[in-house]
Amino acid sequence: MRIAGLDEFLEKHPLLGVTPITGEVLAKLKGKLHFHRYYENGADFHEIKDSYELEITIPSSYPHELPTVKEVAGKIPRKDYNHVNPDGTLCIGSPVRQRQSLIDSSNLNDFIEEFLVPFLFACSVKQKYNINFLFGELAHGAAGEIDDYKEMLGVQSIHQVIDSITSLFLRKRIANKKPYPCGCGIRLGKCNYHFKLNSFRKIPRNFYQKTYDYLTETEPYSMFTKIDTLQAKLNSFRPLPKHTLKSLHEQFVLEWTYNSNAIEGNTLTLKETKVVLEGITIGGKSMREHFEAINHKEAIDYVEAIVSNDEPFNEHVIKSIHQLILKDIDNDNAGVYRKENVLIAGAEHTPPDHILVTEQMTTLLKNYNQFKGHPLERAARLHIDFVKIHPFVDGNGRTARLLMNLDLMKAGLQPVVIKTLNRLSYYEALDKAHTQNQIDDFLLLVSNAEEEALNKVLALVDGHS
Repeated sequence: MRIAGLDEFLEKHPLLGVTPITGEVLAKLKGKLHFHRYYENGADFHEIKDSYELEITIPSSYPHELPTVKEVAGKIPRKDYNHVNPDGTLCIGSPVRQRQSLIDSSNLNDFIEEFLVPFLFACSVKQKYNINFLFGELAHGAAGEIDDYKEMLGVQSIHQVIDSITSLFLRKRIANKKPYPCGCGIRLGKCNYHFKLNSFRKIPRNFYQKTYDYLTETEPYSMFTKIDTLQAKLNSFRPLPKHTLKSLHEQFVLEWTYNSNAIEGNTLTLKETKVVLEGITIGGKSMREHFEAINHKEAIDYVEAIVSNDEPFNEHVIKSIHQLILKDIDNDNAGVYRKENVLIAGAEHTPPDHILVTEQMTTLLKNYNQFKGHPLERAARLHIDFVKIHPFVDGNGRTARLLMNLDLMKAGLQPVVIKTLNRLSYYEALDKAHTQNQIDDFLLLVSNAEEEALNKVLALVDGHS
């Protein structure tokens, strides 16, 4: 079989040559690929001349299967952050975008110029100038694929991506009878969304079946399945023993209060926090630290009342929680959006100008109410988006964690404790979400905390039964 664009490619890159092949391979190219590009940094242009020793394998089913590329001289370290897969192949772009490109044109030279050369150029710029990948870098692996599908499909959640991919590997007449992935209840065939999906159907269905299998068995999606399984097991024990619930609740309130305050710099120990909540003053500790513990406990009580009464989530709830957090600490700013600009110490992200806070909080609530996906992801996104806005002069972190747990509890999940021991990874995951729009580290952190909380309850009730 003749490979379109191969002669053009070899003519352009004479240090690459064709090597002997096996039955599963259409062609294998080995050698050096040179390129010459310019990197623009503001008003400056930097010339980049570089070369990489490569092995390019073109499968026998090309263009229905993607070529693979390995860098064989060790110039690109085999690390996730360099977008190198465990088998040494380079992750040169989103698989679905590569497949779409080959559907439009199977010209190998065009494919190399569109995906491989920009990837190598980005590697060279990263190594020379110590900057992130150019061209809108996606997270490596499944997380990046999911984010790319969200953008292409115009959906918000991981579940919507998976539902859309499911529709793509099903036969069209069957898929059109399924509910539209937005969750509106309309059949796909009667919704305009099916026109968007039809543009992806040029790619064979088995590609989407393989994509579905990979994404559902890999984080971040697999963690939702694990949480759902644990939650179903816990539900099988309901109603839960009354005294077990009481002891669990008391311990949880103490740990939540201690850790949430400690993350923000409160120096009360766990035992000291317990004593303060019992109404005793600790010598050598500031009144502010005492109020922070007492106020947080009152805020938890308020959150639990909202859940118990099934009250709606709205701006009043947000401000009321914050008012409790700053009560007797800063009454002038308690429950009031900031009227000045702020910075987040140690973070790359800068919160928006104070005049934009009200508008962005309105958008936050709109996005929250429109979100269709797993409740764990919704709660995590609420926390991320709230802290990104930083609507108050102080107390944003504690309020964000209360809001996240409020949403988890309203969904029937366990509230979680972000432990002070995980403070650094917590802040790093938030900053990554804010600056790179990559939320998977934060999702994993919250998922692990939820799993820990569910297992703690199950250990008690399972043994009790």
